[in-house]
Amino acid sequence: MKRFALVMLLLVMLFPAAVEAQEMSVRFYLMPVLRVENYRGPMYLFWRMNPTGLNVPWSCKDYGKIDIMICAVNGEQADHGWLVAQADVVQLPANMDANLTAGQVNVVRDWLENHQIPGDWVSPSDTWRGVARTVTQLFLYMQRVTHILGYAPSLTPANLNRQLNELPADVLASMQQAATELGYDLTPVRMNWTVRRYLKYMSDQWGTRPIYFGFITL
Repeated sequence: MKRFALVMLLLVMLFPAAVEAQEMSVRFYLMPVLRVENYRGPMYLFWRMNPTGLNVPWSCKDYGKIDIMICAVNGEQADHGWLVAQADVVQLPANMDANLTAGQVNVVRDWLENHQIPGDWVSPSDTWRGVARTVTQLFLYMQRVTHILGYAPSLTPANLNRQLNELPADVLASMQQAATELGYDLTPVRMNWTVRRYLKYMSDQWGTRPIYFGFITL
């Protein structure tokens, strides 16, 4: 161990730029799901059915059967540069505790809505960490909903604006059953709530409990 530490110290002294380039960092991403037969996984990361994906440590949570994931990726600068260059990938900032600017709020809202995720709640008072947590909490709820339902419901902006009493019976029943199984409080919910309001409420039910992405806690 002493010899290894000495070697690393010499490398830092002699080749600081090279050592710095090898430093790993964790960034969060929103990216599409890759479907191969009955398997699903992150579009651009290495896994069993995607052998050409970026081979770095990662941990993802999907939006149930809706084909979007949020992923924590531990990679080098070049890895993150390659991922963010993909047109359908969103990279969250390194400083997750910074607030969103007004311009970023509009971009994030639009992106979420275009991917069947309610986005009207995002505001400049939110930090990126808060946005990531809210989205992930919704994903965790939707995992249970779509498991019960057996398919991905359509959550277009128009459908998000529908009232709960306008939903197909199987979708509404699955949403209610998922909330009950997760121990969420349905008492305040009213049938004239919009779907987007209901989903945001379900996301908030997670509270302050930690969310684990393998090697990091959000």
